[in-house]
Amino acid sequence: MRLTVRSTFFALAMTASLGAAACGGGGGDDDGGGPTGDPHGYVIDKVTVPDQGDDPAFGFDLNGDGNIDNRLGSDIASLAVLSGGSFDIQGGIDKAVDDGSILLLVNIQATALDNAANAGTQVFLGKLGTPAAACTDPNDTTTCRQHLDGHGSFTVDSASPTDAKVVGNIVNGTFTNTTPGKIALQIAFSGTAINVELVDAHAQINGIAADGSLFASSKVGGGISQSDLMTNVEPAIADSIQDIIVRDCAPANVPASPRDGTGYPDYCHCTGTGATIIGSLTIDQNTTAHADTAYDCVISHEEFADDGTVQQLLKPDIDTDNDGVTDALSVGVQITGIKGTFTAP
Repeated sequence: MRLTVRSTFFALAMTASLGAAACGGGGGDDDGGGPTGDPHGYVIDKVTVPDQGDDPAFGFDLNGDGNIDNRLGSDIASLAVLSGGSFDIQGGIDKAVDDGSILLLVNIQATALDNAANAGTQVFLGKLGTPAAACTDPNDTTTCRQHLDGHGSFTVDSASPTDAKVVGNIVNGTFTNTTPGKIALQIAFSGTAINVELVDAHAQINGIAADGSLFASSKVGGGISQSDLMTNVEPAIADSIQDIIVRDCAPANVPASPRDGTGYPDYCHCTGTGATIIGSLTIDQNTTAHADTAYDCVISHEEFADDGTVQQLLKPDIDTDNDGVTDALSVGVQITGIKGTFTAP
């Protein structure tokens, strides 16, 4: 059942990860042998996560074995079964995009948007410019998406990588990378955003309008490096889980050390999603490595990191440097974009 944890984390992650912004400034030809042409900017206005890992509409064959690599999709499918529908993954993603809490700026650099060789797709972390707020009333979600009308302007976050791009060709309005690269993403858990970078990244941008006004349902994918998983993502997952437990549980009479687990998890007094988590996981029951904190209705970073099942679930599944050792976890999502303006670094 701990697969639920990981599924939750990636779904929440991609929720925040792909809210994006558009590009409209920035220079022409690339001096480093990269893509050539003028920049065309888009704000990602829709992100859709898969409900199965092998759906070609979402992922890519990242290791050349003829199979789609997308552990994210497998996790979400497992989550749907294990949680009994208690996690509204897609709903959370939609909200993050709508309220502008996540912005990724997409620059398609090309000599033309219908057919072009040596084109490139680049992603930046963004900030709102005009309008200054995504929602007229932050408490009313129906007033959101103010920045997603095709006229918004944005700025590139100073924390954004500037070398995250993939290079390829545009044929009949579809960009397909010929060389894997990097794609920047922003992941959020319980309102706290962290930055990750997809390595061995691929992009297929479909239905690019000739006037640069939008692109249709497309997909991006790649691998989250083991370093990013352990340093940035794993602590955020633990925090996200603990936030849910704090929200949904009310521990009473937690046993004093040494804890023996008597009555666990009933004494955590959880309802809703918190009850699903605390009743399904054994992370908080590790008395061998964490005798002083086991059975305390708290999921610490250390407990999460030391859990064998979590380590197995977070284990990389693709080899991005062809050394025979898996070093990244595969991810793939669908996106759509609408015109916006920003100055590419």
